[in-house]
Order: sequence, then structure tokens, then C-alpha cells
Amino acid sequence: MIDILEIDIEHQKKDFRMKNNKVNLLARLSLFLSSYIPLFILIIIKQWLSNPWHFGKATLSMMSLIIAGVIGVFIFITRVSKQTKVDGIDIEIVDVKNKNSESISYISTYIIPFLFEDFNNVFVFIAVIILLGVICMIYIHSDLLLINPILNIFYSIYDLTFYDSHKQGRKLKNGIIIANLKYLEEGDSLRVTPLGNKMYLGIYLQNK
Repeated sequence: MIDILEIDIEHQKKDFRMKNNKVNLLARLSLFLSSYIPLFILIIIKQWLSNPWHFGKATLSMMSLIIAGVIGVFIFITRVSKQTKVDGIDIEIVDVKNKNSESISYISTYIIPFLFEDFNNVFVFIAVIILLGVICMIYIHSDLLLINPILNIFYSIYDLTFYDSHKQGRKLKNGIIIANLKYLEEGDSLRVTPLGNKMYLGIYLQNK
């Protein structure tokens, strides 16, 4: 009886930790910046081709944003992956839909249109910065957080229905999950950490 109570208390503690394990603002900003790395690189190339070896304000700004995005996302993914291995929740997949096509839509909608702007024009440069700021505010408070062309090179996005294996009664849940796996099937098991409302990072568990 004592063992059962101890297990239940431990599960409640884990639930509390998982519910309060949200992505902080710096990590969200890093994810946003890294999602625009393809655009930043193309802008740098465009500026360089128009004026080789001249590093203007646009080029230097893009380089700074690339470095900030890469470092921030690397720290975030490393930290959350380690935490997931140690303190994640095991789930069993009931239904799975691959959502990697969302990255293509993100590129065509939020990235490509900026490529044709003239960043040497001060007004255009300021206008783009303001517009990126608005997109950033939407991005960091939505499930776009997991739609990241750079991150999705290494991680796939899935829309999952799953059982939370440690909850009594095996409650059926659903959410968007990024995992470093190219294929997932019904019956597979993952260990996950919540990143926000119905958003998770997952690592693969060998099927029993």
C-alpha cells in the first residue's frame, strides 16, 4: 500500500514538473531566428553579389542573427533532450500523421517574400524589421514554434494521438511532436517533454 502511494505521489510530482516545463522566451526567440536562417543566408549572398567584400549593416545584422539563432537552438535542444531522457513521460502512439510539409508552407509564406526586398533602402530595411517583429510575436505564441526549416532537417514533425503510459486509466491525448526520427508508426513508443500547449519533443524508445 505504501509503495502504491509513493508511486502515485511520484507521478503527481512528474505531472507538476511537466505542466510547468514551458519553453522560455529566449528559447522561443532562438527558434524564431533559426527558422529564418535560410533567408538570412540568401540576403548575405545577395548583398555580397551586388557589392563583393563590402559588409554593410544588413549583412552584419544577418550574420549576428544567424549566430544567435544557431547557438540558442543548440543549447535548447541539448538541454531538453537530456531532460527528456531523464525525466520524460513515456507514451504509446495510437495514430500518427507526418507534418513535415508544414515547413515547405512556412518557407513559401514567411520567408521567400522577403528575399525580393532591397535591404539597402533604409525604409524597406526598417519596414521588414517591423514586419519580422510582428511575425515573431505570432510565431513564439503558436504551434509555428515547431515549424522550423533548419530544425526540421534533423527533426520530423508529427501530429500524434497517444496514450500517456504512466497515467492511471491510460488517458488518450493528442499533440504536435518533433522527434529525431524520419518514420513513426502506430504502436511505437516515445519519451516526451512538453514544450507548450500540446507541443512536445520526443525521443524514441525501443518497442517492447
